[in-house]
Amino acid sequence: MRLFLSLLLALQQDDAAVQADAAVAQFKVAYKNPDVKARAEAVAALGKTQHPKTGKILAGLLQADEPPVRRRAAEMLGQWTSKQADISVLIQGAVRPNNREPLVLSALYDAMGNLRDKSAVDDVNNSLNHLNNEVSVAAIRAAGKLGSSKSVDRLISMWVAVDEYRNPRPSTDGKLNTRQRTPEWDLRYGMQEPALRDAVNAITKKSFGNMYEAREWWNANRATFRE
Repeated sequence: MRLFLSLLLALQQDDAAVQADAAVAQFKVAYKNPDVKARAEAVAALGKTQHPKTGKILAGLLQADEPPVRRRAAEMLGQWTSKQADISVLIQGAVRPNNREPLVLSALYDAMGNLRDKSAVDDVNNSLNHLNNEVSVAAIRAAGKLGSSKSVDRLISMWVAVDEYRNPRPSTDGKLNTRQRTPEWDLRYGMQEPALRDAVNAITKKSFGNMYEAREWWNANRATFRE
């Protein structure tokens, strides 16, 4: 029986390698296309075959070619179902080289969240309030999926800022302490608020309808909270 299982495993590994070789060969042809959209589609096709040979190529593309290609490489790696911790390290390493590419950054943070490797928590937390709205919301989504208590204070603080913007309250001197309403801030907070609520609920495994409930519960349970 052991011999049979070993032979079966070897056949499966050989078959996976054959599929990977075929995917790489198809990719090399398709990737020669000068159109960036076509190259991104080639990356998507390659990423459907999860194997060390295809993963190596995708990892290299995180810092090469145009942003749409890098973004697609990040998206495909974020769907990896094995060696997720190793893939997450590669994704994290691509953040700094892409720090001026919000299209890529948002995909990198979504990938970190999908891979659910806790080593990405600090990178995610550092970008929760990123100046780019898409990147900020992707980092918030990732924080919810990673489920770390290290993110909760920052998420609730951001949620409080959204509420204070929309519902200004008098400070101790009687003046309203608020940011001037603008379309830009309306858009930013409108994008952040549902993501913040979902992330806090996901981490705490609660269902808070507003930031008051979340803040009160967290203040009461922070010390004893277990992920």
